[in-house]
Amino acid sequence: TDEAEGVAGAEGAGAVRLAWSVLAERPEALEFERGQALGLAEFPALRGQSGRPNRDWLDVAYRRRHRVSRPPLLFLEGARFACQGSGDCCTHMEAHVEPEAQDLIDALPWERIAPELVGTKLTPKGFGQLVLKGSDERCRFLDENERCRIHGYLGTPVFSMCVAFPYRFTETPDGVAVSHSFFCGSVREACGAPLESQTDDIYNRLSLAGAMSTPAVLRLTPERSVDWPTFRDLEAAIRRVLVEPDRPMADRLWIVSRLLEARLAGEEADPVDAARFAAEEPPALDADEADFGESLLTVGFVLIAQLDAAKLASALVPPDGFAWAGTPLRDERFVARWFETLHFSKELAYHFDLVTAHTVTVLLYAAALAIEQAHGGRFPDDVRAALGFVTGHHRLTDLLELACERKPVLRTMLADPAAGGLLLRWLRQQDPRTATI
Repeated sequence: TDEAEGVAGAEGAGAVRLAWSVLAERPEALEFERGQALGLAEFPALRGQSGRPNRDWLDVAYRRRHRVSRPPLLFLEGARFACQGSGDCCTHMEAHVEPEAQDLIDALPWERIAPELVGTKLTPKGFGQLVLKGSDERCRFLDENERCRIHGYLGTPVFSMCVAFPYRFTETPDGVAVSHSFFCGSVREACGAPLESQTDDIYNRLSLAGAMSTPAVLRLTPERSVDWPTFRDLEAAIRRVLVEPDRPMADRLWIVSRLLEARLAGEEADPVDAARFAAEEPPALDADEADFGESLLTVGFVLIAQLDAAKLASALVPPDGFAWAGTPLRDERFVARWFETLHFSKELAYHFDLVTAHTVTVLLYAAALAIEQAHGGRFPDDVRAALGFVTGHHRLTDLLELACERKPVLRTMLADPAAGGLLLRWLRQQDPRTATI
């Protein structure tokens, strides 16, 4: 409480007004500034609240920490995470925060924490957001050891994006699918404890970050809708094929292409019967198919390079052109985990459809193959991070949507059930002496 003598609206000398309230994890004595900051840190959670209205700050705090109804959490087998404190996410990513963040920043005792940050004001951006930091800009709140000063003072991260990263949450009728961004080095290296052992922390992150909603209509192609059990089972079959260790990645992707074509053709065969499609001999390309494959690959590379031109444009171009035919992908284990997670996040499948999600996956496979050739058979970790960045946080989805608006034929190409298989045939049969993009 605060002495309110002379405060407008107070009734008489000695009256008091409530300045802040917080829900403490354990009894503790709080200095005024820290308690106020902890209370203000709850306000970003207001935007993610639904159901009963919040009456005061304690309602917000309680419902964030102890949601009455916790949805089931769905994890990929073997998914792990523990922050290694590299600071990469606080340096390379563009970050926007809620307008209430400015109130929190104003309330912190910067005179004691970092005097150079006194009076810090965040720049407004569209849709009511504030710019915490720009892309490839070091966050001003990091100390000399790459640790967040706000986190250090309050004992917890508070901004929605900082709390959520590297998690991605997706609503499904069966629960919330919890996936990861491969921009994070800890995710790429599968560091940390299994996610199943971190549910309390994950629920807290979910309450601040929110989840991508299930679309009203789930689609196999733009014209073919499916119910949730069909979508779920088909996606699970795709992911199982993608992580099979005994097949080259090109063969796994071919099986998925044929699996999708068979389902669209109304065949009743078990969609998980990989051997049926693996035994097929892909037919030779005719002239029109070859033109289609080369056009799709060219467009795909342009799209991918535009997402992170400085890193990926140079990484995609080997000095002597591409040698597609018979060239294996060496880092299949990483690429398989990356593709499995990309499908599990449902970002492309929810926003577009399952066939488009697969076609884009084949384009990413071609990019990974080109990167290895450009780097002497290696897949550098900084390029892995760049690819993880462009396939997370809706960057790829947003760019694809914009490209399809500008060139509607691209939408048709990506949603063609035969496109993924045709592109794989093009890669397999292309004369390496003439294969240049």
